[in-house]
Amino acid sequence: MAAGKLRNRVLLQRLVQRSGVPGETLISWTVIAAIWAEIRDLTGREWYEAQQLPEGDVTTDIIIRYRADVTRQMRVTHGADIYDIVAVLDRDGRREWLTLKCREVVP
Repeated sequence: MAAGKLRNRVLLQRLVQRSGVPGETLISWTVIAAIWAEIRDLTGREWYEAQQLPEGDVTTDIIIRYRADVTRQMRVTHGADIYDIVAVLDRDGRREWLTLKCREVVP
């Protein structure tokens, strides 16, 4: 993959849970990093194959440079768009790129 395709600035976020008043849990998202990414909406065969993942509902691939700290408990935002990470794939095992299989969150 050419680095020139990484033309979207996105935010990688992690879920933070804090205790509020007794018995209350406050949930928020904190920004881990602002990174460059390629965002590709799935079409046709790609979409069909993505639905075979156990979590299903994959609508988008987000491709980023390799980061060891990315997990499925994170999310990606691009402007007003929010994407939950369904799977984190190092396709060629070379630790150069990650493909994040994502589901767009509809508010």
